[in-house]
Order: sequence, then structure tokens, then C-alpha cells
Amino acid sequence: MKYLLISFCCLLAGLDEGKLVKTKITKDITVSLPQTFRAMTDDEIADKYLTAKRPTAMYTNPERAADFGFNQTETRWRKVDMPMLKGVYKGSIAGLHGKVQFVQDTIATINDRQFIVFEFVSEVTDVDAEGKPRSGSALRQYSYLQYTVEGGKIMVFNFTCPAQLQPKWQATARAIMGSIRIKS
Repeated sequence: MKYLLISFCCLLAGLDEGKLVKTKITKDITVSLPQTFRAMTDDEIADKYLTAKRPTAMYTNPERAADFGFNQTETRWRKVDMPMLKGVYKGSIAGLHGKVQFVQDTIATINDRQFIVFEFVSEVTDVDAEGKPRSGSALRQYSYLQYTVEGGKIMVFNFTCPAQLQPKWQATARAIMGSIRIKS
């Protein structure tokens, strides 16, 4: 029993990523992230994500396998449009991936705010110049996305990691997304 207790304590001590710390990502938005996460550099973002506009905030774990990001864009969508917006985003997700298995697909109230919530595992197949899949090129990814509308902007929060790491990160991703607070 004594050795079991010591082993369990050693296991917990090694789980630094389990401890979340409140992080201010803009003047009006806070989220609790694993204490081991750090802000990504511009070069890391450019290497990992194909985007014309730099995200507002991107964080990663020490191995650069799990990422949390936040971005916002101007919009004419309003809070009352959330059900329609959910359909648009779900179609976009399905169109960007070869296969998508949704774990969550809902509108939920989190910290007194409505969010569109998508949690899913997707598969993207790399294709050659002729559009034919390259062998062994399927990329499976676990994603947890939340969208909300505030002050003429769509706010997008995302957590991603390789699908094989979903068992390790799913509870943490849910805790992160449940900790988002936005001042109105």
C-alpha cells in the first residue's frame, strides 16, 4: 500500500499540465491554461498554421503537440443568429476535412454566455497536385472549438492535438473551454 501511494504521488507530480492557471489573453478575455503552456512565437505559428492573419493569441505545450488559440473577426452576425451561424460553421468544418466524427455539436451556456461548441476528431488526407491522396498521408486531429458573438466580432477559441493524444488532453480541453471569461 505504501508503494502504491508513493507511485500515485509521483504520477501526480509529473502531471504539470493538469494544473490550470488563469491567463489574460486580451484586456477583456481570460482563460485557464495548463501551467506548462507558453505563447507561441510568430515563427512557430507560421510553421504550424497556414494563415494570412496572425491569430490574436496562440499557446502550446512544451512538446508543441497540444495548442490553444484565440482569434476574432469583424462580423454582422448577432447573438440571435447563433443557431444559423452554428450551421454555417458545421458545414465549413465538414468541408475542410475528409472525415469528421463529432463528439459535441451544440449551443451551450458557459459562464453566462452562449457559445457554439464543436468537439470532434477529423481526418485530412494530403493530396498530390492532381488531387489524388498520397499513401499514408491521413492526418487525424482532435479539436475542440467554441464560437461566440460579442461587440460586432465573432470570437473563436480552439484547442487541437493529434487524435492519438485525445485521451490525454480531452478533459483538459474541456476544462480550458469551460474557463473562458469575456467582459462585456
